[in-house]
Amino acid sequence: PLSVLSSWCNEMKKWAPSLKFFMLHASNTEEQLRQRKFLLDHATEHDVILTTYEMTKTTTLLNFFQRTKFHYLVLDEGHKIKCHETQVSKMMRKVHAGNKLLLTGTPLQNNLVEMWSLLNVLYPDVFTTCAPFEKHFDLGENIIDKVFLGKAQKMLEVFMLRRLKQEVEKLIPEKLETK
Repeated sequence: PLSVLSSWCNEMKKWAPSLKFFMLHASNTEEQLRQRKFLLDHATEHDVILTTYEMTKTTTLLNFFQRTKFHYLVLDEGHKIKCHETQVSKMMRKVHAGNKLLLTGTPLQNNLVEMWSLLNVLYPDVFTTCAPFEKHFDLGENIIDKVFLGKAQKMLEVFMLRRLKQEVEKLIPEKLETK
């Protein structure tokens, strides 16, 4: 997301100063075209391209994202693609990457189709259809298959690193109140 793009640039400078990165973001079409031309000519000179979800939807950069083969795709605020029917989610499925990582602080809580959507981006050859997820868990129809839900939770352990709130709170120093 645009709100964290500059933070990612700062993190790259701080933690990976030897990596050359390019910040791909522009609001006007002329600048987007200039950046696309620059990337087409110099993409291999950069180790990292930092951009936003919105930039992947722009018509001027669409072909670049669909034709370029990336080694890694890291999606910050990965829950943005939990609805598989959105334009952003569809576009992320068209990006070719050997490795993918979703970062999110938002828990999955609404339905299993959202979980399928995230897993489908990570492993499209394995999670090809959302039908089983829809069939066993639909709050609208008051369908909750507890056995399937348990299996889904168990399966997630394979794909997810999870920190619980109480584990994170141990790392935060105690609150000091002064009057």
